[in-house]
Amino acid sequence: MSEVVVVVDGLIKKFHDVAVLQGVDLTLHRGEVLSIIGPSGSGKSTLLRCLNQLEEIDGGEIRHNGELLGIETVRGKLMRSREKDIVRQRRAFGMVFQHFNLFPHMTAIENVMEGPTQVRKVSKTKASALAAEELARVGLAGHANHYPAELSGGQQQRVAIARALAMRPEIMLFDEPTSALDPELVDEVLDVIRSLAAEGMTMAIVTHEMSLAQEISDTVVVMDRGQVVETGPPGQVFRAPRSERTRRFVAKLIAAQQKTDKENL
Repeated sequence: MSEVVVVVDGLIKKFHDVAVLQGVDLTLHRGEVLSIIGPSGSGKSTLLRCLNQLEEIDGGEIRHNGELLGIETVRGKLMRSREKDIVRQRRAFGMVFQHFNLFPHMTAIENVMEGPTQVRKVSKTKASALAAEELARVGLAGHANHYPAELSGGQQQRVAIARALAMRPEIMLFDEPTSALDPELVDEVLDVIRSLAAEGMTMAIVTHEMSLAQEISDTVVVMDRGQVVETGPPGQVFRAPRSERTRRFVAKLIAAQQKTDKENL
């Protein structure tokens, strides 16, 4: 495996004294596709939000390329980092959410340009060229001047992916990127994720699409009740899980898929 880019060590996150993450350990390598699966409420999305510093952690630590995220030592004491440092650190991570969160009053290309111009201070001319490149990358070269209301859900999510890519992140984070889509629109988004994996993009993907997790993942992490209960290659996790909780979860997935297949006959 290539060099380590992210290390999560003993991560704890609480909401109203309830520990949503309970000592999570995780390692992400450069070029790795890591899928995070598990039952609803197991802390998967919270983990991604902590990686992107959208949530302040309550214990443990996260390091990116050896740098401690969100925390710094001031006069011998650990303190919350300054906002400008958090913004700088966050640029390494591109985040794609369940819901597209596009600006409705902006066209697709304007949505993609927003981050480079406002955060990276790229000129509008360069940002426009960059946005056009990223829209083409996700198969939307002909939709640059369409507003979100004129796009399907799958197209809106692809604009959201282009928007994240336009910031030139080192790591892409996907939080259930197809969960808000109609079934017939899922594949067009999954195809973009597959292409990014083929390009060697480092990715962490929270997903309920088990076929995708098996197809493109180097590593699958199974979470339950705020803990990592199993980590391994997809073949081992799905076909020979070591944890009893993983076995129960995989059995439920298989039963649900068999039910869906019968309904589609």
